[in-house]
Amino acid sequence: MHRALPVLLALAAGLWAFMASKPHPAGAPEALAPLTDRWDLGWARGPWESRATDEPPRRMLVYVRADNAPCLALERAAGADEGVARAAASFEAILLEPEARGEDARLAEALGVHTTPRLLVLEPASWRQFVRGTAIAADLPIRPVRAITGGHLEPIGVAWELELAATESPASWPQARSPAPGADPVLATEWLEAAGALAEAEALLSEGLASESSPNGIFHRMARLRTAVLSHSVSGTADSEGTIEAALLRESDPRLLFRGWSLLASVFQERARAAAMATEGTYRGVDARRWWRRARETSRLAWRDCPDEAALPFGALLIERYGAQPADLDSLDRAFCGAVLRTLRGLAGKQHPRVQRAAEVVGRLR
Repeated sequence: MHRALPVLLALAAGLWAFMASKPHPAGAPEALAPLTDRWDLGWARGPWESRATDEPPRRMLVYVRADNAPCLALERAAGADEGVARAAASFEAILLEPEARGEDARLAEALGVHTTPRLLVLEPASWRQFVRGTAIAADLPIRPVRAITGGHLEPIGVAWELELAATESPASWPQARSPAPGADPVLATEWLEAAGALAEAEALLSEGLASESSPNGIFHRMARLRTAVLSHSVSGTADSEGTIEAALLRESDPRLLFRGWSLLASVFQERARAAAMATEGTYRGVDARRWWRRARETSRLAWRDCPDEAALPFGALLIERYGAQPADLDSLDRAFCGAVLRTLRGLAGKQHPRVQRAAEVVGRLR
């Protein structure tokens, strides 16, 4: 496995909503339920001047949301996940809704957030500076919660990122809109995208392309894969991501391979769940079993190039996907899950909560 933790340009922003949203029938109660019915961390609202005054001071977890499908999907998933609640307990939780305008909109703009959902971690002193209008996002370190996959904020990944953010030194956080000169371009792009700094990510890619002479350079590779994602068109088949898969089959950079295949795995998982919830048992004419099969296939391809830093959360997510349809698995699938579990135990030990949960799932597959 490789050690870079990368991203595909512009996936976690606009394309997350485009590719991963599940259909919500008109009038569905879950689409209209208030936020606290799904994900209640005691989200604090104004008056903003009084926030971040608790003793001892805690880091701020700022959730920037809107009434859109990606936010609703994240809230439903996170609200039912004990790991997310446990990981978020060490933060003071702040809710921003830019669509409400007023102070929420001003603070979201100061943070540089242009798409939702976003989860950002700040030090209390940094948050006070934003509230008082004495700083902009480029001036202070902000720790965005990144997706462990190419495009989705799955609960396992959110909990993992929050656990890291609770202990990391802010000195290790790149400034939100100013990646350091010479920084890994894929990692820098991921950071910018996760923070919602889309214009800055676009500028990074443009500048990199202008300075890179080789068509096989990393910026050109990123651009080609991004073009494949943007040119994706939806059809009724389970193989409708043809442009993305065609680009990945020609790719050799492990950073982009992990992000691309893990993105598709997340998309297929969401479609499998949508099919399972549908009255007719299909999504775009394809049954849930086929979508789950595609999710497993692409998860396995992503695992081959999974960076070491993401191996524990992604391996746990992979085993959950395989365990979703145990009757569909053959002996090789079960052996593969066992091998992934051994890797997780080697990384974190048998007592780690994620490893224990993965062991339970694998145990049911035997």
